[in-house]
Amino acid sequence: ANTPFATINIDCVSPSGGSDVIQLGNYSCRYADPGTFEVRVTVKNGAGVTIYAVTKRLTVRSAAEHIATVKAVYHGLIDRLKAGDKTTALNLFPNSARERYDDIFTKLGTDLAMFAGQIGNVASTTALESFAEVVISREVGGITRVFSVYMTLGADGIWRIDSM
Repeated sequence: ANTPFATINIDCVSPSGGSDVIQLGNYSCRYADPGTFEVRVTVKNGAGVTIYAVTKRLTVRSAAEHIATVKAVYHGLIDRLKAGDKTTALNLFPNSARERYDDIFTKLGTDLAMFAGQIGNVASTTALESFAEVVISREVGGITRVFSVYMTLGADGIWRIDSM
């Protein structure tokens, strides 16, 4: 609200400790171990009076948990397709991709479950903060074929399949 401030204190772990910020910029907190942490930001004016303070909780997961979450989205898609549940499967895609995959799944018709059962196995998974790639492999005529499933983390915190 255009209120002058003198210091901002950012504490990445607990309400004690912290570090004073003397210039504006981007700051980040880094955590080596999984867990739940608090980040507290306190803004003070020139007289040392707090003019704004907020504490937010965040959960840091291990890389294995992160990968498992991404894989679960892919396996959820396959399970829904095997069950012939096209409608629920489409919920795993962002709105921008649903029409395209609805058309594909509709064309597969009664072969949808068979398609899902033969699509292949997860060969590798790469998951960054908001983007993931699941590589699928399967044998076709004695030749290993691979393709990628790309996912993004939505603003709502839900992983969705962008393309495959």
